Amino acid sequence: MQTPIEIAFKHVEPTDEIKALISERAARLDKFHDGITSCHVYIRAPHQNQKTGNLYEVTIEVRIPGQELVVRRDQDDQPERAHLKVAIRDAFDAMQEELKSATRKLQRDCPSSYKMGHQSGLNIGGSGSVV
Repeated sequence: MQTPIEIAFKHVEPTDEIKALISERAARLDKFHDGITSCHVYIRAPHQNQKTGNLYEVTIEVRIPGQELVVRRDQDDQPERAHLKVAIRDAFDAMQEELKSATRKLQRDCPSSYKMGHQSGLNIGGSGSVV
């Protein structure tokens, strides 16, 4: 990642444990696309819903060359998201899939650029394997 991760909290206590979890999960994203230029994570606790409880909203914005990928996981009646760590996990898992998809698209649309990147030592797909 070219710039440090930015984390914003709204109506949520920003604990060191949660910040560390977010930072660790954001660092893992580089395995799925090495062109990440920035990552912004927004954590929000909306007001309590009588039916589902307090479900956390997690939005992740990742910029890669030519694209901005956005994943938003919010109050979609999934009670397990009442736990902040689960909401963070689900959002980062979804972002990993977005990055994999962007890498596959790059490989499909520009196969010569992808091969040149590997020959020159660039690691477009992550750990050197095709994702």
